[in-house]
Amino acid sequence: MSEAQMRISLIQALHHSLASGEFATTVEAVREECKMRKSYDSANFVSVQPPHLFN
Repeated sequence: MSEAQMRISLIQALHHSLASGEFATTVEAVREECKMRKSYDSANFVSVQPPHLFN
């Protein structure tokens, strides 16, 4: 996972935790934001199977 992808994951999980109390995000949400920010690397998402990166 690239540094940009890790930062996106952490920021999304933090944002979600402020709203719901659960420090979690989905792989799909991270993937979409990485694509939007031009930091998507498909090889980094191939082996990701869990529904949440942080739980």
